Amino acid sequence: MRALALLRAEAPCKVVAVFARSFYLQSADAMACLGGPEIGTGPLNAQIETPLGMDWPASGLRPGAQCRRGAGTLYLANRFALSWHGAATWRPAPWPTRIVPAALARALSHLESEWTQLAPAEGLARPALGLPGHRRAGIALAARAPLAESRRWFAGVLGCAGGEQGIGDLAWVKDLAGLGPGLTPSGDDFLGGVTIALHALGYAGAARRLAGAAASAAAANGNAISAAHLDAAGEGQGCGAIHDVLHGLLHGDDTRLHANLMAIGRIGHSSGWDILAGLVAVLRVWRAQQDLHRQAA
Repeated sequence: MRALALLRAEAPCKVVAVFARSFYLQSADAMACLGGPEIGTGPLNAQIETPLGMDWPASGLRPGAQCRRGAGTLYLANRFALSWHGAATWRPAPWPTRIVPAALARALSHLESEWTQLAPAEGLARPALGLPGHRRAGIALAARAPLAESRRWFAGVLGCAGGEQGIGDLAWVKDLAGLGPGLTPSGDDFLGGVTIALHALGYAGAARRLAGAAASAAAANGNAISAAHLDAAGEGQGCGAIHDVLHGLLHGDDTRLHANLMAIGRIGHSSGWDILAGLVAVLRVWRAQQDLHRQAA
């Protein structure tokens, strides 16, 4: 787990972002988000013991605060001592080895009926999947061309065995990276969702190439947190709630779909939905291609 690796290392680290219930630490080569159970699981998340009702900004924690480690304890800004003894290593379940297209289609249909009501009016979720009700016309307009190009890219990758020969030009990635407001912009989150979906479908090589291009673009935009999340996506890892909903879709099991969507809605301002939009965009193309193969057989 990347978060625990940062905590166990001896390299200097500092606080780079602070929120009410969590904060990000960064060292020279790693990033971690620390907080209580409410931050959920994920490759960058470390759930630690925090005082009940702790509000980090109100407590005086600020970006730039230095930290040191000792005997399973994190010392922050010479004011806070936090134990991470109970922080568990998170590992996502393996992806299914067989996907039934008809079962996936039913689960996607259920998701789309829920999505129409629940998807936020900001971010890329609605424009990415052709839903009305988006609040920021400028973002939707700027995303139109790269989203269309992304769908052509998915088709090229998914149409090749293993996907390697269909990778092609990734210039469109720079037009999505950094698009939208937020700690991790909507475009970055969408690209992360695409990457995780490609991994789940068995296109790991293409996923890593895409994640590399997206992380480089995020770093060039000065967003080290986005770059760290995209690096993790390049290994097929995202927030636990994203894995839960993707596993449900791939297994054709929508029994916990509504609960999983509620959890996704708690990830950032619109980040969970933007990541999910990337997942669904890929799954739609894959399903369509499976339908064509079946009709041709």
